[in-house]
Amino acid sequence: SESRNIYSLFIYITLLDVGILGVSFFKKWRALNLIGLFGSLVITLSWMSLGRPGEDKWALAVFSSVFFLIFTAATISHTIIKKIKSEFYDSLLLLINAISYFLVILSLFERNKNGMSFFSFGLAIFYFVVAYISFSYNKEDKATALFLPGLSITFLTIAFGIMFQQHWITVAWSVEAAILAWISFQLRQKNFRVFSLIMFTLVLIRLLFFHSYLPVNDLYIILFNKRVIAFVASILAFGFAIWIYGKNKMTLSEEEKKIISILVIVANFLTILVLSQEVYGFYQKQLFFENRARSSAIAPSQYDYSYGYQRKPFDEAGQKYYKTVQSIRNRQSISLSILWALYSVGLVAIGFLRKSRLLRVSGILIFGVTIFKLFIVDLWSLGQLYRIIASIGLGIILLATAFVYQKYKDRIKQII
Repeated sequence: SESRNIYSLFIYITLLDVGILGVSFFKKWRALNLIGLFGSLVITLSWMSLGRPGEDKWALAVFSSVFFLIFTAATISHTIIKKIKSEFYDSLLLLINAISYFLVILSLFERNKNGMSFFSFGLAIFYFVVAYISFSYNKEDKATALFLPGLSITFLTIAFGIMFQQHWITVAWSVEAAILAWISFQLRQKNFRVFSLIMFTLVLIRLLFFHSYLPVNDLYIILFNKRVIAFVASILAFGFAIWIYGKNKMTLSEEEKKIISILVIVANFLTILVLSQEVYGFYQKQLFFENRARSSAIAPSQYDYSYGYQRKPFDEAGQKYYKTVQSIRNRQSISLSILWALYSVGLVAIGFLRKSRLLRVSGILIFGVTIFKLFIVDLWSLGQLYRIIASIGLGIILLATAFVYQKYKDRIKQII
């Protein structure tokens, strides 16, 4: 009886959606299309919440596919048949339709990764074919000609991400954000830039809360791991957005020009963050092997698993191990300081070459943080002789910096 109910209900909803398709073709009432899409989605989600996914999932998948095709046709029928240029709300409807359909199918078949990979690949092909047909019939509609291939690339990226079980969802979002930024300037539509910035914000959140931490074990490979893939793709997407914003700077309002600075800051923050994590991970892997070797050589009662080393190095081997661990940690901290110093110098140099005040100031600030870390953290982890030498060297550098600034402060203010 319940099985008959689902078919009766969804056949009725399908007929209503077909009616919406017919009305929208003649009247082009976008509000009606959105209402129909959200109504169909709400009913689908409500039925899924009844807790019978095993029995009804194929029926739900079929009807969701029918709804998806109906509202895709309702959106692009004007472009193909009537050869009318699409508007922003048509692209919005295409985006909502694609995302909602993908999420519904994903929730139904989330355990079948191979199936979801082929499904995403199928969506990529579908949007590519639709884009080709749309462009063939209406070459003047640049919005649809650009937006549909963007959706195709996004689902293609997701397909590879699911197939290889990497951090490709973040990569897909980065690609989509970059594509939306590019489309916004091609079509001169500010609304697409808003969606692009929302996607970039989601990418940043995902990087910080989902990809920053990566367990270090014998399988960890520096620079060739999931975290680096996600960060590099995202940084490249931010870099592309910076380039496209800078190229079209004259068309931006004063408020939007500030976005360029924000994008530059975020891109540099992500770059130095992932480089620092890889340097940190390089030494953590050394500690991992040292701890594993030591834990197998001592009695369990003498090993502190919360700290990863022997409580008290009673024997000669324990003392050697303790010194090795301290040496690795010291090199880890100093290597981070060297990385930050080199990065800050590079930023300042690029800032001079590009005549970018933002890059110069950012480089100087990072160098200041490096000096602070060197004085507060690194110096006290070194031996006494090296500590004295480093303190004297740091003092000389600071005195020289103060002297140069005092003598050339007017020129420095103009440069900075």
